[in-house]
Amino acid sequence: MSNLTPQAIACFREGTPRQQQIYPILTKLRLDQVLETYDPHLVGTIPLDIDIPTSDIDVLCDAQDLQHFRKIVEEHYATYADFNIVEQSVNQIPTLVANFTCDDVPIEIFAQACPVKEQNGYLHKVIEERLLTLAGDKAREEIRQLKVSGMKTEPAFAHYFHLSGDPYTRLRELVHVEDAELQIIIDSKMDAGISASEEKAAILTRAHEYVQDQLKHDASGHDWWHIYRVVQTAKTIAKQEKANAFVCELAALMHDLADDKVIASEEEGLANIKTWLVSNRVDAKSIEAVLEIITTMSFKGGNRPPIRTLEGKVVQDADRLDAIGAMGISRVFAYSGAKQRIIHDPAIRPRENMTTAEYRSGEDTAINHFYEKLLKLKDLMNTNYGKQMADERHRFMENYLEQFYMEWDGLK
Repeated sequence: MSNLTPQAIACFREGTPRQQQIYPILTKLRLDQVLETYDPHLVGTIPLDIDIPTSDIDVLCDAQDLQHFRKIVEEHYATYADFNIVEQSVNQIPTLVANFTCDDVPIEIFAQACPVKEQNGYLHKVIEERLLTLAGDKAREEIRQLKVSGMKTEPAFAHYFHLSGDPYTRLRELVHVEDAELQIIIDSKMDAGISASEEKAAILTRAHEYVQDQLKHDASGHDWWHIYRVVQTAKTIAKQEKANAFVCELAALMHDLADDKVIASEEEGLANIKTWLVSNRVDAKSIEAVLEIITTMSFKGGNRPPIRTLEGKVVQDADRLDAIGAMGISRVFAYSGAKQRIIHDPAIRPRENMTTAEYRSGEDTAINHFYEKLLKLKDLMNTNYGKQMADERHRFMENYLEQFYMEWDGLK
């Protein structure tokens, strides 16, 4: 692992294409000089040559006085684009993280009141470098492709080398293992291969991470926890209806990534989904099934043709169930707030027979949305088990509206 010294930086001038690209940035930022007293180390994926286009330059530091360290960092780098600095506790150790961009390359400076060689980031890269050295270029390229697909570095290593348990903990446990034992792990991985069921489980794990990252900032009711609920419900219905569980879960995970409520262009969203599925080696039949489900399941005013496949019916039911009952009530008000839509106005009547454009636009209220969509969903359910689940949730909404109008008129 490289100490950030002038000599180490000079090596990048003749390194990999990516290392050559960041050489002038390191020279420009003078990180080795500015952070000299904090034992700076360059870690992350770039020194290991497993970086992807979005990889950042990672620097670890030992800063016993975080406030003084903060002043140094702000003095030299606060004027750079996207500068942000936060203090927090990581593994119960006082920590400061500074991020900024230089010449379109993201930089992260991670400092703890702890020697660099005891920090997780350093220890992970030590063992990752050893594993790559022993396993060779094939492992390096495979792990890079896992990162391209959206997997973070440590989970990618754990997936490739079949390491059980928490990836971050397991890698740290291997730091002091002899090369001979590491070679056994590598050889076992190479000999064992991976079964179809294991591969599908790994794809779903990566999909969970990818979708959670994509929707982590949504506040319209289409956030990660909406996806989580739809996935759980889809798994329940799929089991009862004997549908393809892999296709159902994958479609449930991805279904909102092409929704025009959370992305500007449906076409762009579908292209991104297909790229992810292909790069994660999902089989062509499953990709076709998932994309068909996503493109046909949305309500969009209620004027869509019936969905064709059993898996599509399962996922559509799961999504619609999250739009009714207690969850549906919560989400309609969250979405209305995000769109600056008022709660209720008796003068504004619910709309009927809308086109998709009319459904997405026009003057509307949160309460009207119950009549324009939510109360219709019970009769639009596809599967027997979905219909059973919808009945109770529908009654809950009817009782809610009755209470709402009584309170609106001051009668209760």
